[in-house]
Amino acid sequence: MGLRERVSLSVAIFAIFFGCPPATESQPLPQQPTDEMKRLAVECEQGKAESCVKLGQMYEKGQGVAKDEKRAVELYQRACDGQNPRGCTHLGAMFQQGLGVAQDDKRAAELYQRACDSGDAFGCNNLGVRYEKGQGVAKDEKRAVELYQRACDAGDAFGCNNVAGMYLGGRGVARDPKRAIEIYQQSCDLGGSIGCRTLGWLYKEGSVVPKDDKQAVAFYQRACDAGDTRGCIFLAHMHRDGRGLTKDDKQAVALYQRACDAGDTRGCSFLADMYSDGRGLTKDNKRAVELLQRACEAGDASGCNKLAFMYYRGAGVKKNQQRVLGLWQLACEMGEGAGCSNLAGFYSRGWLWWDMSKFVSGESKDSALASKLYRRAVELYQLGCESGDALNCRSLGDMYREGSGVNKDPNRAAQLFGQACDLGLADACDAFKKLKVQP
Repeated sequence: MGLRERVSLSVAIFAIFFGCPPATESQPLPQQPTDEMKRLAVECEQGKAESCVKLGQMYEKGQGVAKDEKRAVELYQRACDGQNPRGCTHLGAMFQQGLGVAQDDKRAAELYQRACDSGDAFGCNNLGVRYEKGQGVAKDEKRAVELYQRACDAGDAFGCNNVAGMYLGGRGVARDPKRAIEIYQQSCDLGGSIGCRTLGWLYKEGSVVPKDDKQAVAFYQRACDAGDTRGCIFLAHMHRDGRGLTKDDKQAVALYQRACDAGDTRGCSFLADMYSDGRGLTKDNKRAVELLQRACEAGDASGCNKLAFMYYRGAGVKKNQQRVLGLWQLACEMGEGAGCSNLAGFYSRGWLWWDMSKFVSGESKDSALASKLYRRAVELYQLGCESGDALNCRSLGDMYREGSGVNKDPNRAAQLFGQACDLGLADACDAFKKLKVQP
C-alpha cells in the first residue's frame, strides 16, 4: 500500500460507490540508475536518514532493484531511529500491512503517532485512520477528525479528503455539508484527485450542492488529468450519457480505455459494454468477453456479473448454464447485488430463461436459498442506491414491484424508480410513468 492510505468517505456507502483501492505515495519513485542506488546506500550508512527512506521505497516497490520488503523494513527502521518522521510513517505502513514484518496494528499506530508528533502530515492522516477504524487503538472518531484536520492544515490532500468526509457524514463532528464542500475543494486544489472526483460526484448527484453537470464534468476532468482512473471513468460516463457536455461515445471509449490501460479493471468492464453495444467503435462481443474476463479475474464483481450474461446470451462465447451460475455466485460473494438477485431467481424457478428444457421440478429449486440470496440482493441494492447509483435504485425498485425478497410494494417501487430517474436513468423514468401507484 505504501506510505499513505485513504479511508472511505465517512459514510460507508461512498466506499462502495467509488470502489477505490487504498491510496499510495502520490509520486512513486522512478527507476533509479545503479550509481544513484550506490549513492543512497552510502549516504544512508553515513547517517543521512532521508536517503534511507528513498532506498527503502525502492526495495519496497522493486524500483531499480529486486523487490525486498524485509530490506525495506530495515531501511525504514534506520531512518525512523535517525529521527526521520517519514521513515516512521513508512515503517508503520509496513507493520499495518504485514509487509516484510509480522502484521501489528498496535505497532503501526505507535509509529504513526511518533511520526505525527514529529510533524509528518502523512503520519497524522494514517493515525487518524487507525482511530476512525479502531485498529491498534480504541475507536475515537473525534480524535480521528482532529488528526485529519492536522494533516490537512499541513497540506496533505488525503487528510483534507478524510476530514471532509467526516463533516459530510457527521462522524466525530457535527454534520456540516457546506464545510465538507469547502474542504473537498481544498483537497482538490492541493492536487488531491480524490477530492476533485468527490466534488464531481456531489455536483452530479445534487443532494449536498445544487445539481450541476457542467461543474461535475470540470471536477472529473481535473481528477482524470491528475491520473485518477475513477475520475476518467466518471468523465467517460458523462460523455457517454451527454451530461454536462455534448454526447460523444468515441471520447467515452477513449477514457474507458485509458482507465483500463492504467490497470483499473472497472474501466475494462465499461469498455466491454461499449464493445458489446457497438457504441463509439465496431461491435465485438469476443473483445467484450476478453475485457470482462480480465475484470472478473481481477476481482471486479460487476465484471463477473456482466460476463455471466455473455454466457447467458451466448454472445462472444458458447452458452453455458453452469458458467452463468458460477459467475453469478462469484459476483454475489464479491458484493454485487445483481449477482445475488440473478442467482436467487434461478433457485426460485429452477431454470434459466434461455434453457427451460433443463428444468426438472425439485432438482434445482431451493426456496430457502433463494430467499437468502434475495435478502442479500436487497441489502446491496439499498446500499448502492443510497450512494447515488441510479441502476441500484432501479434494480431495488424492480424487487419491490415484483415482490422478490421483499413484500410487494408499488408505492416504494415508484419512489425508487423516481429516484433513479432523478439520477439520470432514462428507463427508470419510463418505469415510473408506467407504474400505477396505489393511493
